[in-house]
Amino acid sequence: MKENKTIKMEIGKKELLSMLSQYYSEKLGQTINVKSKVESVLKGYGMGEYEDTEVELYFSYGKSIGPTTVTITTTLEEDDIKGSLNDILSNLNYKVESINYKKGIHLAGYYEHKEAYFNGISLDIKEKGLEKTLR
Repeated sequence: MKENKTIKMEIGKKELLSMLSQYYSEKLGQTINVKSKVESVLKGYGMGEYEDTEVELYFSYGKSIGPTTVTITTTLEEDDIKGSLNDILSNLNYKVESINYKKGIHLAGYYEHKEAYFNGISLDIKEKGLEKTLR
């Protein structure tokens, strides 16, 4: 039996946010706009301290509770994103194995200050195989 090979798929930031917005809009039955927040953070301690980029994907929507509308903000964890992309790609017969953020820190501007960036994600996917049963 032939083993399914891992396929790499790149999704840009704009396309990812659009895909997730459409997915959650359909799932929740209202217009959802997924956004990203990127920031540079220090990690580690002492001599092992280093600068890293944290990416947060989230969406907000209004929910009526009696006479009041409250805003609910939902942060999408990595498992949420992986699950959403699994649902989206399952129609194409693919399963998401892992996701990696295309992120980092670069020097920007006249004084070359450090700036965090997020350009999208990289996926490792496999084609779903047909299960064979022995008789």
